[in-house]
This record gives sequence, C-alpha cells and structure tokens, in this order.
Amino acid sequence: MTDKDLEPGYLLDSDEEPLRLERQSRIYGYDDDLRHLALSPTEQVLDVGCGSGAITRAIAKAVPMGQAMGVDREPKYVDFARRKAELESIENKSMGVRPTQLTENSKTD
Repeated sequence: MTDKDLEPGYLLDSDEEPLRLERQSRIYGYDDDLRHLALSPTEQVLDVGCGSGAITRAIAKAVPMGQAMGVDREPKYVDFARRKAELESIENKSMGVRPTQLTENSKTD
C-alpha cells in the first residue's frame, strides 16, 4: 500500500465509497427510522449529510406530494445520489441532491 492509497481522495474518485454507503444502509435498514418520522405525504424534509442518498430517496418515496432534499459537502456523493434518484425514477421536483456551503450565518427551519 502506498501513501496515495491512504489519501481520502483516492476513494472519492470513484463510486466505491458511495456504493459502500448504499450497502451499509441496506444492512442497517431504515424502515424503523422512517416509521418514527411519521411523515405525511406533503412533508418537506432536508437530509443534511445525505451521503449516497439512500435514505433521502426512501423519504422522497414516502412524501410523494412533498419534497425531500439531500445535501452533502462531497460533490462525488451528490453526483452518485443524483444518478441513483434518476435510475429509480425519482423526479427532481420531489428529490434534489446537491452540494451546499453552509456558513455560520446560514439559517434553517
């Protein structure tokens, strides 16, 4: 193993890490988490640190007339999440995944 192999960017240059996150979310499961959220079909949900977007996509399916937005600081994760949402036919109007720059002056509700 070289020093290059230990650099964080090495995993982020491919879909390897987002795929690992997808597998992890399938193993862990999130059905109980969704049940505890008690989402209504028109809910608006923000998933901060969405990673591969697995849970964000599940939330988007649970709020068909609402909106689920996933954000992550890693553009490669965001790209992967967006591609997965497209493959699962989750339309942009109910699901958006994009990088964000939050500052100390950012406001959330």
